[in-house]
Amino acid sequence: MVGDKKRWEPPIRQAHWRIAGAVAIVGSAVMAVVGARWGALRESIWLFFGYWGVFAVLLLSAVYIALLDIRYIHTRFTVDQRDAFKETLGDEDFQKELRGAVAKSRKKKGKNRLN
Repeated sequence: MVGDKKRWEPPIRQAHWRIAGAVAIVGSAVMAVVGARWGALRESIWLFFGYWGVFAVLLLSAVYIALLDIRYIHTRFTVDQRDAFKETLGDEDFQKELRGAVAKSRKKKGKNRLN
């Protein structure tokens, strides 16, 4: 099992924070609709600020989760790109063959210049 390369997975999976982001967006949307029609918010300043404070926290958390998701996707892309490079162009045998082909090509070009 030494050759098995297990991919690292974060403790919180991408699906989990996407669900949390969706809940935050839906929650803030429901709060926006209810808040526009709920008369009790107009009667108490504390209830007003508390209600819209929770709304702001939900909305900002959804934006933060989206930014985290973008960063995670970019990081995974970079890691996958690096792994693909190591498997293809980064392989030592391939690099030796490539150097040999380049040297052979240069020798041919050098002979053509003398003629």
